Amino acid sequence: MRRKFVIGGFGLLLTLAFAGAPALAQAEAPEFGRCLAIMGRVGGYTNGSCTHASPEKNGKFEWYPGAAKGRFTSQSKAGAKIDFEGVNDVRVACTGQTSTGEYTGPKLEGKVVFRFTGCMTDGLPVSSAGAESGEVLTNPTECELGVLAKGATPQSDKLGLSCAEEAAFMWMKWGNPLSPYRVEWCLRGWWFLTITGNHMQAATKLYSQQSHGVQYWERFEQGPPEPLEASFDGGKSWERAALALHSVQANEEPIEANSVY
Repeated sequence: MRRKFVIGGFGLLLTLAFAGAPALAQAEAPEFGRCLAIMGRVGGYTNGSCTHASPEKNGKFEWYPGAAKGRFTSQSKAGAKIDFEGVNDVRVACTGQTSTGEYTGPKLEGKVVFRFTGCMTDGLPVSSAGAESGEVLTNPTECELGVLAKGATPQSDKLGLSCAEEAAFMWMKWGNPLSPYRVEWCLRGWWFLTITGNHMQAATKLYSQQSHGVQYWERFEQGPPEPLEASFDGGKSWERAALALHSVQANEEPIEANSVY
């Protein structure tokens, strides 16, 4: 199921539903969850990342899908480049990014709101409607966990998040404040970020890479192409667009993106 990702005058949150019971049979990978040590009974896994199954059920760890404490925040790495770019060389550069959200399920983050600050193009501040000068916001959306590229084994699969939807999710405006002429740039499609897999961690790095307005990742393995696109004419015509971002997501508790069945 796909989710909306809208940039407008609202914040961006990520939600993932949480589950408190251990998995009797792990759902189709990948999924978010917790690999926890158990006492007084046998576990289904022999290692602290729950990637090595114990057929005899005599392991010391068990897998719990979802999150018990689901909220998280993110912040761009200091000094890292944050660029929105279209293939026609339109470029919006920002100096900072933050987000809030929640884990809402084993494969989803919901109520995600991204906030970009210090956004400029050609010396002019870029803003969402109703936002501060240089501030661009997304409406709440969902992000889905998936496999970007298969590895030699499931444990070596490359994992990522896909945020947004076909509908326009991001609007930016800029221009001379003394002139009635204002440029409006609308974005739609999917925005892919890589995420570290198979490690329990309280903070995880997120990367979105692009070159000349084309995202490095534009699809999940065996899925259809899902590019990010931009329009200057209110959605009558679209062209490729992309985002470069390096951010760190901090969870309320250690969470793992597990790629092993």
